[in-house]
Amino acid sequence: MNEFHMWLAFIGLGIVTLCTRSFFLLLGARFQLPASVQEYLKYAPIAALIAIVIPEVFYIRDPTTTLYTFQWQWPQLISTISAVLTCIITKSVLVTIFGGIAVYSLLKIFLPVI
Repeated sequence: MNEFHMWLAFIGLGIVTLCTRSFFLLLGARFQLPASVQEYLKYAPIAALIAIVIPEVFYIRDPTTTLYTFQWQWPQLISTISAVLTCIITKSVLVTIFGGIAVYSLLKIFLPVI
């Protein structure tokens, strides 16, 4: 791929992104989504977050076999459980983030490599 094709791809992707994101802003007053669609869209952010977090917590690629494996001793899983419990107890996003990071960091330092 030469430089021309790269710039063409950047400009094309920019135009597509602009069109899809500005559609509801420009035509929002004339285009009304049905109530059922609006209800389902409420769950889109949490679904996207779960789709990102779950594979990172539960499935890790083994570098020797390039397969995904699961073990309960992983720092990701233990720190996620501690972050969920911290969130339930404190109901504070900041405390949850710092608590999860602190547990993960301590486990990475002190937990023996499996």
